[in-house]
Amino acid sequence: MKPDEKVGVFRMLTLVPAAMKLRKNPDKATLQELLPPDIYARWLVQKKLYLGRDSGVEKMRPFLVAERLRDAAIKELQLGGGGAWETISHFVEEKKIPVTTLTLEFTFKTADLRGQLKAFARQKLADEECFAQTVELTEALSNKQVEEARARAWATGDLAKLQELPPLPDPEPSCEQAIVNALAMTTPVPTDLREQMNELWFAAAGNALTKNESTLAFVPMSALLGEQGYLESLRKRGHEILAPG
Repeated sequence: MKPDEKVGVFRMLTLVPAAMKLRKNPDKATLQELLPPDIYARWLVQKKLYLGRDSGVEKMRPFLVAERLRDAAIKELQLGGGGAWETISHFVEEKKIPVTTLTLEFTFKTADLRGQLKAFARQKLADEECFAQTVELTEALSNKQVEEARARAWATGDLAKLQELPPLPDPEPSCEQAIVNALAMTTPVPTDLREQMNELWFAAAGNALTKNESTLAFVPMSALLGEQGYLESLRKRGHEILAPG
């Protein structure tokens, strides 16, 4: 998202109070009021494990609480790290290897920004599913035996083993869609943003495979596998897929 005109620092500062209100639920609603009782009960268990006595999160929007819970669980379980890209990015810069980063740009009217922030603050988001799936994710991550096996399979490119293991709940699509649907009501962001990004990626991947002797792509492992994953989609588009041996 980019503004249609330059926004000065002072003007941005005047928007901070309105932006801060976006974090809280409309009408001062709490998580207990918004969530099904069973999900809320499971949330309290995960909250105690990873967030302790942080009572301030009870009035925040579910998708923001979900993000905070996920980050705390990953840190506590020592599952974090910069990932593969961070490991080799310095080598890419050193060797001046061309990098293609894909983006979709949408322009919003700066004059409408304050009104859009206020409208968004009053808007209830459909983010309960995002929250519930995040609770499922942190519960699953606590299964040390399964996650160690998943880590070994990921590190060695053992796709067969990854397919055998119970899939980790993936809250990202539902969390992302909740935000996109809300933004679509007051901004130029379309509701099919993910589909547009996927098509952009496939077009760029096809172009790279045609032009380059070798191409390396960085995507989440969860996006590669399954009937809707990138590998199967590329296969359906006529590409030959050879799994790591």
